Amino acid sequence: MVGDAVQIFWAGAAGETLTLQLRGHLMLTIPEVEQLAGQLAEDTTPRVTALADVDEARTRLDLEPGSNLPAGIPHAQRLARSVLALCTHYENLTQTVAYVRMPDHGASCTADCKKVDDDGSTGSCGRPRGPGPAPP
Repeated sequence: MVGDAVQIFWAGAAGETLTLQLRGHLMLTIPEVEQLAGQLAEDTTPRVTALADVDEARTRLDLEPGSNLPAGIPHAQRLARSVLALCTHYENLTQTVAYVRMPDHGASCTADCKKVDDDGSTGSCGRPRGPGPAPP
């Protein structure tokens, strides 16, 4: 019964739409995770694991599923797992990069700079806060 429902869902355009959406999510998250991971030292575990999952996601993007139902569903599931992994890495790396950069930014800035702006991205000194390019 459950298998029949999946087949009906997947047989229409819904399966292809879902796969295309997952591919689009990967295309957007891969460069973001790479950029954040690139701000950490090469031998750190968060960087190594994030970049390994980026490579795996790229491999999955290059694969084309078969045109039949049994091949399309596992392909979409693998894409979904990569999306989940990269989103998790993005969240973890955002916190890690901000933590690593906090002493450098906080030590050289005034008290006004340490306030978070409305958008949460910059202080009054104009230097970036959190993830993004390293401060000059």
